Amino acid sequence: MIFLPQGLLFLVPFAALINPKDQFLIEKHTVQIAPAIQVLDFTHQLRQQVKKVNLQEVLIVGNPTMPSLGNPPTQLTPLL
Repeated sequence: MIFLPQGLLFLVPFAALINPKDQFLIEKHTVQIAPAIQVLDFTHQLRQQVKKVNLQEVLIVGNPTMPSLGNPPTQLTPLL
């Protein structure tokens, strides 16, 4: 689902809306919000240009600072 809100509708948390079965909207649908239809057209054009370039698939993985959990707090070991 793509929402193109105007004015105060930009403040609506569309992904957090709940249906009559108490399910969040994002449980059933992919939610995107765009400021204007021209933005969608522009990003579509960019995506088509990137597809023309022969790129290999890339996986980038970071090593975040791991949090402390538990009581007493125990530092989690870093990812390797």
